Amino acid sequence: MSNVKRVLVTGVTSGVGKALARQLKDRGYYVIACCRNAEQEAELKSQNLCDTVVFVDLGIVETAQSVPKQLSDQGIDALDGFLHCAAISIANPLETVALDTMRHGFEVNVFGFFALMQGLIPALRKAKGRMVITGSVAGFSVWPMLGVYGATKHAVEALVDGMRRELWPWGITVALVRPGGIKTRMLERHVVEMKGRLAALDGIDKQNYGKLYVSYTQAMIEGFEKANPPEVIATVVLKAFEDAKPKAAYGAGADSMVLRLIDLLLPDNAMDWVTRKVFPV
Repeated sequence: MSNVKRVLVTGVTSGVGKALARQLKDRGYYVIACCRNAEQEAELKSQNLCDTVVFVDLGIVETAQSVPKQLSDQGIDALDGFLHCAAISIANPLETVALDTMRHGFEVNVFGFFALMQGLIPALRKAKGRMVITGSVAGFSVWPMLGVYGATKHAVEALVDGMRRELWPWGITVALVRPGGIKTRMLERHVVEMKGRLAALDGIDKQNYGKLYVSYTQAMIEGFEKANPPEVIATVVLKAFEDAKPKAAYGAGADSMVLRLIDLLLPDNAMDWVTRKVFPV
């Protein structure tokens, strides 16, 4: 195994992470999958999506901090890659979002991710490895309903910038991938959840935000049909990992490229006008 590149991947149980693990296995990498329990481990191994696993729940920081020891117990002290694809979505008007919901979003998308990334640096240093972190278009442009989710993804972008600028002396490169819409079970469940929440709206929340829920849910339904298959995003993550001279950031999907261009070209006031037309309140 000494000549085989060892790569730790998050989010392997579904979506982009699953597609990425399959592509990595097809190319001969030794894949270390993050999963939450033995049932998920059995499923991943039965589908030949990994060579081994570490048990992590990003919502529980202590499990992320335990990964270096889990790797050491398996005789793995050097990593060629850390490919991060796991995240949860949060969609609420900021006025109504519960603090516990916000905390959970940051626990998974920021603190759990950071604890895992921080703990893997020594193993990446030994192999002069590479991190590829999956962010989001919400990391640079926040639409209504996505303020908290966007805040977590802005935080991820800042952490990636910091790691990229601090770790280069040891040959560790860090790249960010910004996907647009992804046709995954998470997005499908999100649409179902929004429909349910819209039906349950009443009182002042319905009066203030009913139209926003309608327009947002409709945008999600239309977006799901046009979203990128997970394999498209996984291919970009793999490219960022394998590029001889990786870029700091990669767009993934045509919608990501277009949104990035719009964000760079239009002033904030113009973007505000666009969102008012697309998401009326």
